Amino acid sequence: MAKDAYEKYLALAINDKEKNKVDILAAANYLAYYYVQMAENQNEKAKAELASGTTYTMNSWKTYCYNKAIENYELVLSLDPTDEDAKHYIELLKEQIKTIGGR
Repeated sequence: MAKDAYEKYLALAINDKEKNKVDILAAANYLAYYYVQMAENQNEKAKAELASGTTYTMNSWKTYCYNKAIENYELVLSLDPTDEDAKHYIELLKEQIKTIGGR
């Protein structure tokens, strides 16, 4: 799965942000998109519950996913503060979290 590869890559690439900037931006944007898509996915929720031993309500699962997406968009902004898409999606996701009662 691309998600795992991107997460592993980011863990290594983050040590030299300037050298790896283009690839970090691509990976972080992909992961943000991935987590937004997974927020509605019951199968992924079930897999995460099995893997972590945690039980999520649907709202807590969405909150978790949206927060992971925000983390990745914030990484994008740390490398490219002018990225209007990242700014926009962070605000949208924060509103979604408020709507479902998450933090």
